[in-house]
Amino acid sequence: MKLSVVLITWNKKDLLRSCLKSLDKQNYKNFQTILVDNGSTDGTLAFIEKYYPKIKVFSFKKNLGFPKAANEGIKASQSEYVILLNNDTIVDEDFVENLLKALDTHKECCGCTSKMIDFFNRDILASAGDMMNDVGQSFPRGLSDSIDKFNKPEEVFLITGGASIFRKKVFEKIGFFDEDYFIYGEDGDWCFQAQLAGYKFWYEPKAIVYHHCKATTKNMSKIIDYFQFRNMTITILKNFPLRLFFKKWRFITIPLVHLNTIFYMTIKGCLKEAVRADFWIITHFVQIMKKRSSIQSRRKVSIDYLNNWLEPKKLRFYGLLK
Repeated sequence: MKLSVVLITWNKKDLLRSCLKSLDKQNYKNFQTILVDNGSTDGTLAFIEKYYPKIKVFSFKKNLGFPKAANEGIKASQSEYVILLNNDTIVDEDFVENLLKALDTHKECCGCTSKMIDFFNRDILASAGDMMNDVGQSFPRGLSDSIDKFNKPEEVFLITGGASIFRKKVFEKIGFFDEDYFIYGEDGDWCFQAQLAGYKFWYEPKAIVYHHCKATTKNMSKIIDYFQFRNMTITILKNFPLRLFFKKWRFITIPLVHLNTIFYMTIKGCLKEAVRADFWIITHFVQIMKKRSSIQSRRKVSIDYLNNWLEPKKLRFYGLLK
């Protein structure tokens, strides 16, 4: 088949059921579904065996994280294209077809993302592609805007790993998701690496997906804070070319934001998580630098190209305190 849909799940069987029903209703039918179960304990595997016996299933005994699950699913696919999809999504009936058409049309792009809408408030956007700012923080484009905005198909800097299509061959060329990330930021990290290597990304608003935002991780606030803080720092250390640090005073603003995030996490009662994050980076610094060396050796784009994509980050004293 030309296309595989890699569906990643961890518990939330009811959400998975709704997601699979929406895939069953796709107008484009010629795709294989691969389910990667990250150690679910709610009867997910029994449900799949009973109601979806034709789905190819990979299961782990425990949760090994999103990057590991995504990588296994991508490697198992024999298709030219792979759609990565979270279990907490419901897709429009033309979702698969529109993503496939967009990537077929834009040969210069290695991935295409969808228009993600808040499941509970369908007048509000959850994402129209992703962006990154001057200090390495990635965030959804159009978050909380009206769905009437971002109706134009266009190039974007980053795309989500939760509802996007990718050319499998690019993973084989530049590497798969970094499994050290576990959750959060692995898609932005991979997309930045792809951009460095000269690949581009596209946004297709006709491909619509409804997302239960953070449904799987809503009771894991401290764990999320730890991984978001740690992984953002890893992404900067691995991917930012040295000359990029000296554009727009980033060699000052990035450390300031890092310190401020520690301060912010301390106020939230997450000082332990902030210390753990920095300790992990220090103890794995050599490993991170080896990855950096490999990534930077593949760079084909200019510093100005990267600089123009990074969104401004305004730092004010009051803002730091806040």
